[in-house]
Amino acid sequence: MIKQSTKTRKSSKAKSVTIIARYFIKRNGHVVYRVRSSNGVDTYCTTIINGQATGCTCPAVKPCYHMTQLEKIECERAERIAAQSEQANEKKLAERKLEESYRELAQAQLEWAEHWAPLLGITVDALLAMGIGEYRPLIEAYEDGRNRYNNMALALGW
Repeated sequence: MIKQSTKTRKSSKAKSVTIIARYFIKRNGHVVYRVRSSNGVDTYCTTIINGQATGCTCPAVKPCYHMTQLEKIECERAERIAAQSEQANEKKLAERKLEESYRELAQAQLEWAEHWAPLLGITVDALLAMGIGEYRPLIEAYEDGRNRYNNMALALGW
Protein backbone atom coordinates (compact mmCIF):
# COMPACT_ATOMS: atom_id res chain seq x y z
CA MET A 1 0.00 0.00 0.00
CA ILE A 2 1.22 3.47 -0.92
CA LYS A 3 1.08 5.93 1.84
CA GLN A 4 0.16 9.47 0.88
CA SER A 5 1.72 12.19 2.84
CA THR A 6 -0.57 15.03 3.56
CA LYS A 7 0.56 18.25 5.05
CA THR A 8 -1.89 20.33 6.89
CA ARG A 9 -1.75 24.01 6.18
CA LYS A 10 -2.90 26.65 8.48
CA SER A 11 -5.55 28.68 6.85
CA SER A 12 -4.15 32.13 7.22
CA LYS A 13 -6.17 35.18 6.49
CA ALA A 14 -4.37 37.91 4.67
CA LYS A 15 -3.33 40.35 7.32
CA SER A 16 -3.95 43.99 6.72
CA VAL A 17 -1.97 46.72 8.35
CA THR A 18 -3.72 49.10 10.76
CA ILE A 19 -2.12 52.53 10.68
CA ILE A 20 -2.17 54.51 13.90
CA ALA A 21 -0.12 57.49 12.70
CA ARG A 22 2.09 58.72 9.87
CA TYR A 23 5.09 60.88 10.70
CA PHE A 24 6.95 62.84 8.02
CA ILE A 25 10.42 63.96 8.99
CA LYS A 26 11.03 67.27 7.20
CA ARG A 27 14.78 67.27 7.82
CA ASN A 28 15.44 64.21 5.64
CA GLY A 29 12.10 63.34 3.98
CA HIS A 30 11.77 59.98 5.72
CA VAL A 31 8.38 58.64 6.72
CA VAL A 32 7.65 56.60 9.83
CA TYR A 33 4.38 54.76 10.33
CA ARG A 34 3.15 53.64 13.73
CA VAL A 35 1.05 50.52 13.15
CA ARG A 36 -0.98 48.18 15.31
CA SER A 37 0.10 44.56 15.47
CA SER A 38 -2.17 41.75 14.35
CA ASN A 39 -2.89 40.88 18.00
CA GLY A 40 -4.39 44.36 18.42
CA VAL A 41 -2.28 45.20 21.46
CA ASP A 42 1.28 45.91 20.40
CA THR A 43 2.46 48.74 18.16
CA TYR A 44 5.40 48.81 15.77
CA CYS A 45 7.21 51.45 13.75
CA THR A 46 7.93 50.99 10.06
CA THR A 47 10.34 53.34 8.30
CA ILE A 48 9.97 54.33 4.65
CA ILE A 49 12.93 56.00 2.93
CA ASN A 50 12.52 57.19 -0.68
CA GLY A 51 9.43 55.00 -1.08
CA GLN A 52 11.17 51.83 0.18
CA ALA A 53 10.45 50.23 3.53
CA THR A 54 13.81 49.91 5.26
CA GLY A 55 12.84 48.60 8.65
CA CYS A 56 10.11 47.53 11.01
CA THR A 57 10.27 46.96 14.76
CA CYS A 58 8.04 43.88 14.64
CA PRO A 59 9.68 40.49 15.40
CA ALA A 60 8.69 38.92 12.06
CA VAL A 61 11.11 37.98 9.31
CA LYS A 62 11.79 40.95 7.07
CA PRO A 63 10.22 42.07 4.84
CA CYS A 64 7.11 41.71 6.97
CA TYR A 65 3.57 42.42 5.87
CA HIS A 66 3.81 45.86 7.50
CA MET A 67 6.67 46.79 5.21
CA THR A 68 5.14 45.48 1.99
CA GLN A 69 1.72 46.99 2.59
CA LEU A 70 3.07 50.35 3.76
CA GLU A 71 5.34 50.59 0.72
CA LYS A 72 2.26 50.13 -1.45
CA ILE A 73 0.25 52.65 0.59
CA GLU A 74 3.06 55.22 0.42
CA CYS A 75 3.42 54.68 -3.34
CA GLU A 76 -0.33 55.20 -3.87
CA ARG A 77 -0.17 58.32 -1.70
CA ALA A 78 2.71 59.74 -3.75
CA GLU A 79 0.83 59.01 -7.00
CA ARG A 80 -2.32 60.69 -5.67
CA ILE A 81 -0.36 63.79 -4.61
CA ALA A 82 1.38 63.93 -7.99
CA ALA A 83 -1.97 63.67 -9.79
CA GLN A 84 -3.44 66.44 -7.62
CA SER A 85 -0.40 68.60 -8.31
CA GLU A 86 -0.75 67.97 -12.05
CA GLN A 87 -4.44 68.88 -11.91
CA ALA A 88 -3.59 72.08 -10.04
CA ASN A 89 -0.98 72.95 -12.68
CA GLU A 90 -3.46 72.26 -15.49
CA LYS A 91 -6.03 74.46 -13.74
CA LYS A 92 -3.51 77.30 -13.38
CA LEU A 93 -2.57 76.96 -17.05
CA ALA A 94 -6.23 77.05 -18.09
CA GLU A 95 -6.79 80.13 -15.91
CA ARG A 96 -3.78 81.85 -17.51
CA LYS A 97 -5.08 81.02 -20.99
CA LEU A 98 -8.52 82.34 -20.07
CA GLU A 99 -6.99 85.52 -18.65
CA GLU A 100 -4.96 85.98 -21.85
CA SER A 101 -8.13 85.46 -23.92
CA TYR A 102 -9.91 88.13 -21.86
CA ARG A 103 -6.98 90.51 -22.39
CA GLU A 104 -7.04 89.87 -26.15
CA LEU A 105 -10.81 90.37 -26.21
CA ALA A 106 -10.52 93.63 -24.25
CA GLN A 107 -7.79 94.85 -26.63
CA ALA A 108 -9.92 93.98 -29.67
CA GLN A 109 -12.93 95.71 -28.12
CA LEU A 110 -10.86 98.83 -27.42
CA GLU A 111 -9.51 98.89 -30.98
CA TRP A 112 -13.05 98.47 -32.30
CA ALA A 113 -14.31 101.32 -30.10
CA GLU A 114 -11.40 103.58 -31.13
CA HIS A 115 -12.35 102.97 -34.78
CA TRP A 116 -16.10 103.51 -34.43
CA ALA A 117 -16.34 106.25 -31.76
CA PRO A 118 -15.12 109.13 -33.99
CA LEU A 119 -17.29 107.94 -36.90
CA LEU A 120 -20.38 107.90 -34.66
CA GLY A 121 -19.51 111.21 -32.99
CA ILE A 122 -19.18 109.84 -29.44
CA THR A 123 -16.31 109.12 -27.09
CA VAL A 124 -14.62 105.75 -26.81
CA ASP A 125 -15.70 105.45 -23.16
CA ALA A 126 -19.33 106.19 -24.08
CA LEU A 127 -19.26 103.56 -26.83
CA LEU A 128 -17.69 100.97 -24.51
CA ALA A 129 -20.30 101.73 -21.86
CA MET A 130 -23.18 101.11 -24.28
CA GLY A 131 -24.84 97.74 -24.64
CA ILE A 132 -25.03 96.10 -28.07
CA GLY A 133 -28.67 97.09 -28.41
CA GLU A 134 -27.70 100.75 -28.08
CA TYR A 135 -24.77 101.00 -30.49
CA ARG A 136 -25.96 98.55 -33.17
CA PRO A 137 -28.51 101.05 -34.64
CA LEU A 138 -25.83 103.77 -34.70
CA ILE A 139 -23.45 101.57 -36.69
CA GLU A 140 -26.21 100.43 -39.05
CA ALA A 141 -27.20 104.06 -39.70
CA TYR A 142 -23.57 104.99 -40.35
CA GLU A 143 -23.08 102.04 -42.74
CA ASP A 144 -26.37 102.82 -44.50
CA GLY A 145 -25.29 106.45 -45.02
CA ARG A 146 -21.86 105.37 -46.24
CA ASN A 147 -23.45 102.94 -48.72
CA ARG A 148 -25.78 105.67 -50.03
CA TYR A 149 -22.81 108.04 -50.42
CA ASN A 150 -20.78 105.39 -52.28
CA ASN A 151 -23.73 104.60 -54.56
CA MET A 152 -24.20 108.30 -55.32
CA ALA A 153 -20.47 108.70 -56.02
CA LEU A 154 -20.55 105.75 -58.40
CA ALA A 155 -23.62 107.14 -60.17
CA LEU A 156 -21.91 110.53 -60.63
CA GLY A 157 -18.66 108.90 -61.71
CA TRP A 158 -16.52 110.29 -58.89
